[in-house]
Amino acid sequence: MDVPSQASPKHPLWWLSIPFLLISMLILSIGQPSYAQDETHTPTATFSVSRSEYFRPDLREPFHSDIAVHNTAPLYKGDFRLTFTDDQAILFGTLNVIYTNRSSHELDTIVFRLYPNLPAYGGEMTVHYVQVDTREVQPELDESGSVLAVPVALPPGQEAEILLQFESRVNAGEIHLFAQYSYLNNALALPNVFPLLSVYTHEDGWWQNTTHVQGQGVFSEVSFFDISITAPAEWIFVTSGVSTASHLNGDSTRTTRFIASLVRDFGLLASPDYRTVSGTAQDVTIDVHYLPGGETAARTALQYAINAVNIFSAYFGPYPYTELDVAETFTTTGGIEYPGLVSIQSDSWNATERYLETLVVHEIAHQWWYGLVGNRQMEEVFVDEALAQYSLVLYAGVYSAGISQSEVIDSYEEIWRDFSNPDLTLGQPAADYPRGALFPIIYNKGPLFFVELANRYGQERLIGALSTFYFEHRYGIATIESLQQSLSDSLGVDLTEIFDEWVG
Repeated sequence: MDVPSQASPKHPLWWLSIPFLLISMLILSIGQPSYAQDETHTPTATFSVSRSEYFRPDLREPFHSDIAVHNTAPLYKGDFRLTFTDDQAILFGTLNVIYTNRSSHELDTIVFRLYPNLPAYGGEMTVHYVQVDTREVQPELDESGSVLAVPVALPPGQEAEILLQFESRVNAGEIHLFAQYSYLNNALALPNVFPLLSVYTHEDGWWQNTTHVQGQGVFSEVSFFDISITAPAEWIFVTSGVSTASHLNGDSTRTTRFIASLVRDFGLLASPDYRTVSGTAQDVTIDVHYLPGGETAARTALQYAINAVNIFSAYFGPYPYTELDVAETFTTTGGIEYPGLVSIQSDSWNATERYLETLVVHEIAHQWWYGLVGNRQMEEVFVDEALAQYSLVLYAGVYSAGISQSEVIDSYEEIWRDFSNPDLTLGQPAADYPRGALFPIIYNKGPLFFVELANRYGQERLIGALSTFYFEHRYGIATIESLQQSLSDSLGVDLTEIFDEWVG
């Protein structure tokens, strides 16, 4: 996720550097959610077919085998209903999660994150009931309301099925942080709208960071998602993954099923006003969803997206999914990335402004750096954001008409050098940077670190090294340390000195 620009219009290309920043269904009423707390809650059979067969539609044919390789990744199966009151949108239902203990020791808890409860989201998520393998349990919720610890006794190599009944609410007309979680102008943005597993490591245990700085808030591992949503029939959904089924019900609602394979989280946008233009790149269907009056810009954005997928696939490695969505939203930042989905602010949905190109390209670069190669965004924001910004440099060297690679680099340089403390290093957690420093340091100095590597060792060699880094960490989680090691090995040089100087 990205931060709003703090650049000054005095920079001729200041806009180049602006960061490009939701089975068992309950008996549900169309109004408020209700839960029969005295009923027997039995987890549904998650699948009657293998994952390899079921999740193929979301992956291009050369990547079908990846499903079997990652067959123990978490699996989410949700049946949800979306309803509305005069001043709220409410999504509620049942979520079944299969989690395999891939550590070397027994786990006594499994931690879920309830992101809408963070102040930066400004929503409300309530978990009403939790069950582990047919047994009701009492989870613990931390003071922030965003860390839910579910008690288990899970040996290494064994799996547990957790059932959660929950509801998430969002107030109409309210803007928190960048309106990344919002109900504005008859449009919904609902990222992380249902409980999402945290990440467990032997060294650190469950990740429970609740410091949500300028959007850098989510840390999760790749998973499988099978999500069905029932909503008023006129509402159109844009999500991670692909739609596999849709049918009208007898109560003026429609139920749509989405699957997403080996993605880090599940983005969800919706509006009855969305219209779509489509194209292809590298056998990937690219759908651009726009609001009334936005068709011209949508067609322009489609070409930018095609260009970006083409170049990043060639430079870094293939995009494995069958679909990529770009959507106009009412976020108040430039753009926000989700797996297989990027949102672009409506205020910048203008085909005549080149800023739209930088937004689309930066957010699509995040499909490689964050989506496929994950990282701790809050603790090591440099890894994905600086790489996404450097990806824009590479794009400008090939596709961007009227914007040369040198102009992009000069813009980064000027904004960084004009900052009051340009010597800040790149490897700090997002929360540790002084106010106003994240933009000039991470988003402008950050890509210049890779420019410096390209100047020293050659751009083509650096691209090759980044491709190796991508293949080493695709579907996994990278760190600054693993980035340094991978680049050092690929370039055949010890990069300790330059990493110490720039990254710290």
